[in-house]
Amino acid sequence: MNILYLTIEIVIGFFLLFILVKIVGKKIINQISPFTFIAALVLGELLGNTLYDEKVGVLYIVYSMILWALLLLIVEILGQKFLKLRLIFEGKPSVLIRDGVINREQLKKNRVNVNQLQSLLRQSETFSIREVAYCYLESNGSLSILKKTPYQKTTRGDFNKPLKQVHVPVTLIRYGGL
Repeated sequence: MNILYLTIEIVIGFFLLFILVKIVGKKIINQISPFTFIAALVLGELLGNTLYDEKVGVLYIVYSMILWALLLLIVEILGQKFLKLRLIFEGKPSVLIRDGVINREQLKKNRVNVNQLQSLLRQSETFSIREVAYCYLESNGSLSILKKTPYQKTTRGDFNKPLKQVHVPVTLIRYGGL
């Protein structure tokens, strides 16, 4: 394989991957679901596999990556427009704790045992199941927790203190120094 040709393929693939990830959106990184995780892996694999196959040219790299990104965009748009498709593509959260009671059927369905649930709760700064009113296992694997009233964090309003206006901080010196 010609080094110059490989360099051209890598540069084109790099920038194409960069542009496609920008177009497909931040969701691939931030709100990753099993589907978006696999889709991102396949997008990277398309680039990686075609780069080192001497029979595959630049046009095949561009075509395969753009087609894959278009399919991802179509799935994303359909998921936003149609609730039933969104449930298929993204799934829905599972209620692991309802009214302070562990839902063992949902634990079993999601293949989570009580020790794993306790570990996930501790990672969310909740060290006792008794503190939890509701606990949802989101489709991306994270937990959403609503604590019982006595265990919720206090706010200024709880102490009848006046609310202060919030301002966005401004950086005065970004680069430089002594």
